[in-house]
Amino acid sequence: MILGACPTSGTNRKWVKTSGLCLVSVLLSCMGFWLSGAERTFEAFGRFPAWVIIGVLAAFVLNLMLVSFRLERLLTHIGIPLSFTTAYKACVQGQFGTLFLISLFGQIMGRHWVLCQHGVSSMRVAMLTVIERFTMLFVCGGLCLSGAFWLWDGSKISTFFDRTPFFLILTTAIISLLLSLWMGRSKFEARIFTQISTRGNIGNFLEINAITLLSQSLVLGAFFLGGKGLAPEAGWVDLLAAAAIISFAASMPISISGWGVRELTAIFAFGQIGIPASSALAISILVGLASTLTILAAWPFCGKDGAPKNNVDQICRKEVSHPLPHETANRVPIEKIGAWVLSMVTAILVFFQLHLPLFGGEITLSLADPFAIASLAVIVAHAINKGALPCWRIPGFDKMLLATGLLFIFAFIRGAHTIGVTQWALGRCLIGWLLLLGYVSIGVLTISWLGHRGIRRFLETLVITAAAVVISFALVRWMISAEWLDIKLPYNFEGYAGNRNAFAFQMLLCSALFIAWSLNQRKILNRLHTMKPLLSSLYDKRYTFFAFLHGLVLAGLLFSGSRAGIGTGIVLLFVSAFFGRLFHRGMLLQSSVYAIVAFVIFTCILPLSSGERGDNQIGVHFSDPAVSDTERFESIRHGLETWASNPFLGAGLGVSLERSALLHGAPIIVHSTPVWILADFGFLGALILGAIYVGIFLFSYRRLSGAPPYRAIVLILGIFAVFGLAHEIFYQRIFWLVLGACMALPFRPSISNRRLST
Repeated sequence: MILGACPTSGTNRKWVKTSGLCLVSVLLSCMGFWLSGAERTFEAFGRFPAWVIIGVLAAFVLNLMLVSFRLERLLTHIGIPLSFTTAYKACVQGQFGTLFLISLFGQIMGRHWVLCQHGVSSMRVAMLTVIERFTMLFVCGGLCLSGAFWLWDGSKISTFFDRTPFFLILTTAIISLLLSLWMGRSKFEARIFTQISTRGNIGNFLEINAITLLSQSLVLGAFFLGGKGLAPEAGWVDLLAAAAIISFAASMPISISGWGVRELTAIFAFGQIGIPASSALAISILVGLASTLTILAAWPFCGKDGAPKNNVDQICRKEVSHPLPHETANRVPIEKIGAWVLSMVTAILVFFQLHLPLFGGEITLSLADPFAIASLAVIVAHAINKGALPCWRIPGFDKMLLATGLLFIFAFIRGAHTIGVTQWALGRCLIGWLLLLGYVSIGVLTISWLGHRGIRRFLETLVITAAAVVISFALVRWMISAEWLDIKLPYNFEGYAGNRNAFAFQMLLCSALFIAWSLNQRKILNRLHTMKPLLSSLYDKRYTFFAFLHGLVLAGLLFSGSRAGIGTGIVLLFVSAFFGRLFHRGMLLQSSVYAIVAFVIFTCILPLSSGERGDNQIGVHFSDPAVSDTERFESIRHGLETWASNPFLGAGLGVSLERSALLHGAPIIVHSTPVWILADFGFLGALILGAIYVGIFLFSYRRLSGAPPYRAIVLILGIFAVFGLAHEIFYQRIFWLVLGACMALPFRPSISNRRLST
């Protein structure tokens, strides 16, 4: 039975996503006008010489040509030698899509609309786009850092990096990947690294970076011309340094085509070199308009080509899913490489969040979000072109996702009718729901292109990364206490999640995955002892090492000091031990011993060598119950009062938060998922979501003795129910990532038999 995923019915949600990003862009742009003065900005805009406007437009025309050339070269490198004209049309369609949709999603869908007729699969388009974004991040980030060092002294840059541990995040992510490959690398993965590390591919990567640098130089040149037009006295190096910072900020996926963010950053960066706010805003608007007008002027001439009009649909439905002629038996198909990259990178980066300062405030970015969006674009494009929708282990799961999305839209409309459109309701709730669908789609992508072994490797990588985060964060905190390192870390043990409770929730879900698969691992080991004694010794070491990793995960849960997390963990271990026939007790006991040993080492033994312990000690820091419980109970009481005012339909998205700000002077999120659902969705919404939850739980519970994914679903839903009583965790990305991986089945039965080569 083929069951649909919610993305294919996401027209309304894509519109909401666009509306949310447009709202952010408009609000930030209005802030820019407020800071600079609209009248002075328009006056400055009128002072641009004609040669500046012509030069800026020419820069973006040439930039479009270079970007198209880069796509043409990328297609050639993967064995699809298409013409420059086709690459140019695909680029224009992709850029046009970013004007109305979130940038990465719109770019992939727009490009695929042109390239599908040439047999280029959605996975290949997504992979090429991700490669481009990576090179953009590498080049723009380097230019931005150079510009920052030029404009400010090194102490300010050091302070920024002290607050944002990029090096620790990068090191932990690399260690996680290496551990995952060491523990379970297959011949398939070995061929991937052999294939991408050849001298030719390294040369191709350097070529793409060189083209990206030239392309970005034209963007910086556009800012330079604008700056010279209004501030001829400014130094050319100063202008380019400020332009590098503005360009990097505009590339962040928090607005439509950089609007708003670009304007505010321009006021800040150009202000550092003495350019007035009105002139800086005018320069930014000129660059934004030139970029948009270039795409709008080219778009009418960039429709599909290369196939008879009446055969386009047939060609698109015959999307290339087999190796191209250049892909021999020793080469891995590009689709599988793309699926492996998206799957593994998401499994690692979901544990990391960056907190970046922005205009006196702070924004939180999850490093895995772009890959989740790319995965959603692949699934949507593949479903449309193949005419088939994803399958799920739970019948009707697609309808459950659709019902949840419609419920969110209804609650948003109610909230907007009561208090108007708020950024929290539109941005965090509705846009966040579309992002969560991207995390759900990772499982579909993985199992459809990599098979069931790919799902197993994906879940193994999650557990390995969780353990790596615990050990790296604990070691760094100890080294700080020993005065071997001089960096700042949060007082609480929260990993890189930004919050101790979010970190504890991550550890709990990874523990549930380990427990769900423990019985199968033990059965394999027992079978090997009987049939292949030599192989069993190697597998026994792997079994023991995974038990050790699980022990580190449990130790991290203790380190967090999250009372809700530790309490839920005790319930999880008790239930797992009670159902001994379904979860291996010996493995749980072994992991618990490792957890106690790790806890004692880091909290008692190692601190003895660090002398006097400071704020960064590895002790368990529980929050003050008087303060924490008072705030929690107050938020729950307020949520229940909001529900009582609208018991059946709820107050609507954002109403409870907005009213709490009026009552308490600051917004307070309801610290209970069930109460938040009652307050914003009412009894009807709680009934719908509760029925979905109970239906999934009972269906999986009846199959506890079956495949491990059913056991994992029961455990993670139980964690969600218990932990959610004291915290609002509906939007925790890792929950939807794990749920999607356990739920997913391949698109088509013919794909389900494909496995990773071993």
